[in-house]
Amino acid sequence: MSQHWSEYWEQGHLTSFGTDFSGNYAGILKDIWLPIFKELRPNFEVLDIATGNGALPLLLKSYLDESNVNGRVRGIDIAKIQLIKPENDSLIKIDLIGEINCESLPFNDPVDLVTSQFGIEYSNLSTSLVAVANILKGGGRLCLVCHHHNSMIIHRNKKILSLIQSVTTKKLVENLFSLADSMGQVTTKVDINRIKNDQACEALRNDINQSIGELHASNEAALMDSEILNYVTTFFKQGLYWPVDKKKTI
Repeated sequence: MSQHWSEYWEQGHLTSFGTDFSGNYAGILKDIWLPIFKELRPNFEVLDIATGNGALPLLLKSYLDESNVNGRVRGIDIAKIQLIKPENDSLIKIDLIGEINCESLPFNDPVDLVTSQFGIEYSNLSTSLVAVANILKGGGRLCLVCHHHNSMIIHRNKKILSLIQSVTTKKLVENLFSLADSMGQVTTKVDINRIKNDQACEALRNDINQSIGELHASNEAALMDSEILNYVTTFFKQGLYWPVDKKKTI
């Protein structure tokens, strides 16, 4: 298993989402961690278990970089992982260390916070949790996001899936595709004016806005967690001058 993850991280992925998502964790996963990072005090020490290529350490750094809070995050993983080049002007230092088993931590200096996302639950918990307890400072915290059948992430993602699979979302996408066909190829301001004066295009835009309003009213949180609004925004902004076929594949 460690060899599989070594090969995966060597490809340069930041998160476990692979090529489907190039940025750092967002949505519920980001929302979980930021309040925890906010509690850190100057000169903090954090250990991130099953860190991969350092998604959580980098999320922590991006959140605290504009504050005056300094500290260090060590990320360990049983796989071989990439190193992060240090930034001289950053108050937060990140060290990534591969081929480290969390069941036998090679550190003696205590830490304020131990984190793990989708990792520690695959270790021998009777051993790894003892190792974690031995390295935590008095009053230190252990914060874990784990895979399990009744997790808050599963519940929230079910709501997102339900929204995406709804009749309203299906209608929204169909109207976007119909609008792309009705607009045709857009290359000049003349095309823009043509579209603005086209009653069929105007009717489709109204239907699209109505669908978005219905989705917002049914579950605002799920709508914001989904990529639906990003799709619509891209369609009407960056994608306006794209070929019709490309508009339908974003």
